[in-house]
Parts: sequence; C-alpha cells; structure tokens
Amino acid sequence: MAPPLFSERNNFANDAFIQGFSPRKSLGQHFLKNSSIAQLQVDLVNPSSEEEVIEVGGGFGILTEVIAKRAKHVWVYETDPILAEYLDTKFTNLENVTIIKKDVLKTTFPKSATIFISNIPYSISTPLAFKVAMSKFERGAMLVQLEFAQKLMASPGSKLYRASSVAFQSMYLLNPLRKVSKSHFAPPPKVESIILYFEKQKSPLSYLMQEELEQYFLFIKKLFTNKNKTTKSAFKALGILEDFQNMVNPISQSLLKKRIRELEISEFFYLFQDNLSR
Repeated sequence: MAPPLFSERNNFANDAFIQGFSPRKSLGQHFLKNSSIAQLQVDLVNPSSEEEVIEVGGGFGILTEVIAKRAKHVWVYETDPILAEYLDTKFTNLENVTIIKKDVLKTTFPKSATIFISNIPYSISTPLAFKVAMSKFERGAMLVQLEFAQKLMASPGSKLYRASSVAFQSMYLLNPLRKVSKSHFAPPPKVESIILYFEKQKSPLSYLMQEELEQYFLFIKKLFTNKNKTTKSAFKALGILEDFQNMVNPISQSLLKKRIRELEISEFFYLFQDNLSR
C-alpha cells in the first residue's frame, strides 16, 4: 500500500479521500499543504467582496477556500475529473464557487473576473502565462516554479529571456515576493517555487483589441524562433517584411542590426506596429 499523501498534521490529515489519492505525474500534480502560504497569496492580492477571481488547478481546494472567504466569486479550473468531483462536493454549499471541469487552455475566462490567484501546474506554465497576459487582469499572485519565474522576469540579453518574458512584461509589473520550499508540497517537487505578484501596468498594449493582442503575441513567438539572428535576418527568414527601406517607424530602422534576444520589451512593439502598417 502506498504511504498517505499527507503524513503530518495539516488541513488534510483526516480526509480519507485525499489520503488515498494518487497524484498523476502526467498532470504535474504537486499539492500545496501549507495553508499559511495560500493565505499569504490571497492577502497579497487582497480581493474585495466585489471582485471575482480565477484559480487554475484547484487541487484539494486549499487556496479556493481562502479566496472564497474574501472574493465575490471564484472560478476554479480543474482538469482532473476525480479532483473536480471532489471540489464540487467540498464546495457544494458555497454559491460563490464554481468548479469548471475543462482544459483551461481551451476555454475563455469569464470577463467578470479581474484577478488571478493560482498555484500554477508546472506542466502548463508557459501556455498559461500567455493566456494570463492576454486576459489583462488587474492584478494577481502565482505560485510557480522558481526557474519559470526567472524566465518571466528575465532581461534582454539574458539566457532566460524568451517570448513569455516579453509577453508577460508587456502587460504586467512583476514582483517576486517569497520563495516556497518544496517541503510545503505533497509530493515534493524536484525544484523550489516562488510567489510572483503582478499588476497591470500602463502600456500601449492595453488599447489593443483582443485579436490584435493575439497577433502581437504570435509575432513575438515567431521572432524568438530566430532569437540569435539579427532582426533583419529574422524578418527575412520568417517572410514578415520584404522591403526594409519602407519601414514607417524610424526607431524600427535602427533595430535591424540588433539580435532578437537583445531587443527591449518596447522595441518588440515598435516592430509590431511597423508590421501592422504594411
């Protein structure tokens, strides 16, 4: 018989379902077992009774329970059907909790939700980061793998700098707040985690229509497939721009010799605007 998932005293020690649950490696399941960490995440964001929250990866509901006490509504995405049923039962008497049994990457977030608080499943970190950036949340707190947080916060020229860095920093100001030891999870992951707070910043992207924002993120992803090339060479390789002499923005002209991995966040937008204008 497998050992219990939570052997020490905590919120789940007497829950027979949880003690008998077998985490699925394919879903990257590592469950937070320290309720004070969940409380800290919610305190940082401080949702009001008039605000709605998105949570991805409900797990055993340790974070859901804390959010539900503060927010007007919490929309919880859980793809594991067994856990989704467990959450449905656990929160059946709370009208401000909705369990959504769908793949979060294939659905649209409710427009009424303006806050994002989640313990991010490691297996979907990158695509989910793009989705969160696309959704223009007012603020949020994510418990993520430390290395992934470093990628989101990476600066131009860094080995960790990538398309997700540009996308997330284009929309949000990021603040790493507290490292979380792997001992706070069951089963413990192989890596450390960190709470990453973010809030929407004033940006030209805020005024883009949803379709244009999707085009911008796709534009970034394409450029980073040639991250070591100069902008001019990358554009040629991708067939994005044929006539460099007619680029509208003079700033864009000066960027043609820079490598993609060296471009500043704002410079990607200059290039995008020129691409749209043609």
